[in-house]
Amino acid sequence: MASALHCATNAGGTIALAGSWKRTRATVNTLPLVVKASSSPRPQLPAPAFATPHPVSSKLGQALWLRKHVGHHDSSGLDRSRDSQVCKATEEISTMCEEIELETEEKMEKCIESVRAKFNSVRTGRASTSLLDRVEVDYYGVPVILKSLANISTPDASSILIQPFDKSSITAISKALLQSDLGLTPTNDGTVIRLNIPPLTGDRRKELVKTIGKLAEDGRIAIRNVRRDAIKKFEKMEKDGELSEDNLRDYEDTVQKMTDKYVKKVDELYKAKEKDILQV
Repeated sequence: MASALHCATNAGGTIALAGSWKRTRATVNTLPLVVKASSSPRPQLPAPAFATPHPVSSKLGQALWLRKHVGHHDSSGLDRSRDSQVCKATEEISTMCEEIELETEEKMEKCIESVRAKFNSVRTGRASTSLLDRVEVDYYGVPVILKSLANISTPDASSILIQPFDKSSITAISKALLQSDLGLTPTNDGTVIRLNIPPLTGDRRKELVKTIGKLAEDGRIAIRNVRRDAIKKFEKMEKDGELSEDNLRDYEDTVQKMTDKYVKKVDELYKAKEKDILQV
């Protein structure tokens, strides 16, 4: 089979295409095909509604936006799929909020533990092994908590006895005690170290009350900083369309109640320590 195709442009601005096909038994001549040439661009079809970019980047925000703006363009099957997307995204957001709440409470609890440990390191007029909780010893170039290097006891109300597991560490332990903020002078006989706890003077008691007051305030500030960080996360979620304004207020209220609870714990620790210091 052979073919021929001819193209010509006439004076009227049209393109004429003519062709003939030769077959083995018959020849068929095609009629000229005339196409109107146009210099104007092809008209653009209007963009579908769902081509408009959604204004939010979060999963829930996208799903809600699509259901609102595109739902009426699709079949019911796609609508159901989109509703499923929204439900899944909602569950994910709920889980995220719960994780933020748990993380916030854990951080506030750590603030309380820190305040308690610092209070325990402030000595009163009575001997207590907790005074040495924060003492670190330079043990062969490595900082090690004293309690892991020795057995510590209070044989009476005015002394602390330290029995090192490794006798060669006595010098390092004594040095660490002198460099601490305990204000105590250790004595040792080559086997054990003894700390004598002198009675507190009135002025010293007042100084210690001021010290724990500052420690308590540091604890309150730390708790409020945790609250601030949590609220910032919820505010970002509201901005991203993942939470409504009402949801945001609810979570802010929850975090504030949590904050009040832990600040109250700091106050209780402070009052108990103050009573212990002032007791003669």
